[in-house]
Amino acid sequence: FRTTIPYGSPLTVTVTFAPTEFLDYSGILTITSDDPDESVLLVDLQGVGIPLPVPDINLSGYTHNYGSVVVGDSLAWELFIYNVGTGDLDITNIQSSNPTFVLEYEGGRVIVAPDDSLLLTITFYPELIQGYNGTLMIQCNDPDEPVVGVGLLGQGIPDNYPPTLVLPDTIAFDEDFGAEVDFSMYADDPDEDELILTGDDGVNIFVAIDGLMVT
Repeated sequence: FRTTIPYGSPLTVTVTFAPTEFLDYSGILTITSDDPDESVLLVDLQGVGIPLPVPDINLSGYTHNYGSVVVGDSLAWELFIYNVGTGDLDITNIQSSNPTFVLEYEGGRVIVAPDDSLLLTITFYPELIQGYNGTLMIQCNDPDEPVVGVGLLGQGIPDNYPPTLVLPDTIAFDEDFGAEVDFSMYADDPDEDELILTGDDGVNIFVAIDGLMVT
């Protein structure tokens, strides 16, 4: 373009760099004037085209089984949402498909910066003696995964639920017919009652959990 610059008045020219590829760019800005000493000025221009910042969502888990929980009690689970991308992760909505799995989330949009994370707590509140399942849905601006689901499972059980004990096929004894065995790894009781083991001075082992016999 052509313009006239009055004496003592500077002219500001804006040069915009708009790369279209992931390349190194270079160019020359040429300024031609009626200056008797410098009729042509050359300005070197350089720039690098880089990828656009893109968010990338990742979760600490995509399914969770709460196991057996006594009706009226609750059990919490923590889920981390990670942003492993280069742009801000904009989480626009998080909701649970089943009200038995309660999400501690006030709603609204949450921005997770690159290399940062968001901690969510989802609590299982069984009200009936039955199995439960649901899905936690996370909506965000990840171009590849705009909606991410987390499968949730749990079982509501009655109080004083019968314990179970699954013993190994064999237990090794020494020459004095003695043995120390940690039975806690074989016992399962959702009520978390105390495990009590008794014997009859023979080969039989009796197991009781708060007075409930296990066979």
